Amino acid sequence: GGAADREVVAAVYAAIASGHAPQERAVATVTSHHAGADVAHLLDRHARAVVSAIMDAQRQSPGGSVSVIIPSTTPTKRILLPPRVVGAPELSRLRKQFVKIHTLHPIVDVPAFPAAF
Repeated sequence: GGAADREVVAAVYAAIASGHAPQERAVATVTSHHAGADVAHLLDRHARAVVSAIMDAQRQSPGGSVSVIIPSTTPTKRILLPPRVVGAPELSRLRKQFVKIHTLHPIVDVPAFPAAF
């Protein structure tokens, strides 16, 4: 093997010999750089547009699965909503979670924001 293989073997041996395996930190607990206010604003704006499109589609076709075009995606992307109505409070909570997570772990590709939500 190469140098990388030797490093992995050495790390595994050290963990076994010491009796303590290194623990990876979960994404939720990793301290990361915050994205700028511009990124948070863009994320929120695109997420609000997706939530608005979902709410409009549900108003036009209540009940049953509804296909929604995600705004500002090229090529056009669609999502299929569940057969139940997704309420405004749930969508708002998901939007806020999305913005918070992606502010801590930013998406580099700005045009990918709407599709990511």
